[in-house]
Amino acid sequence: MLGLRRWGLPFADRMPLQGGRQMLTINAKALRAALRFVDESPSYVAWMRASFIPDESFFTTILANAADLKIANQVQRFIKWPRGHAHAASVAVITADEIPEVLRSGAPFALKLDSRVDARALDMLDAQLLPSSVPKPGPEPDPKPI
Repeated sequence: MLGLRRWGLPFADRMPLQGGRQMLTINAKALRAALRFVDESPSYVAWMRASFIPDESFFTTILANAADLKIANQVQRFIKWPRGHAHAASVAVITADEIPEVLRSGAPFALKLDSRVDARALDMLDAQLLPSSVPKPGPEPDPKPI
């Protein structure tokens, strides 16, 4: 890839750039801090808009530099990486056969499920996670004639 290196960060003296995951698990306090920072820092937002792949640093930089937040490096996701690919660009799809492992993991989130690959995996999660009082997803019944 050919490109021009950007010289200097307009905010580096007060907040070092941080890289990290795109998918964050944050609480309401962290969300408010991020939204407040975005509202109060148009130069940061403008700089990030012109950056290559800012999604891996936009929120992590804000949150890691917020002195009143406690940051933990916990993925909190069940992630299945493709076998035989040390540096895979994308995660593998979780199948129905792997749902017991997903549930045993204790992770509140799983990545990635695709109904086009294995709809049974989603059905199994619904059956496990939805309370019995909530109707389980399925085909809509035919309306009864009046």
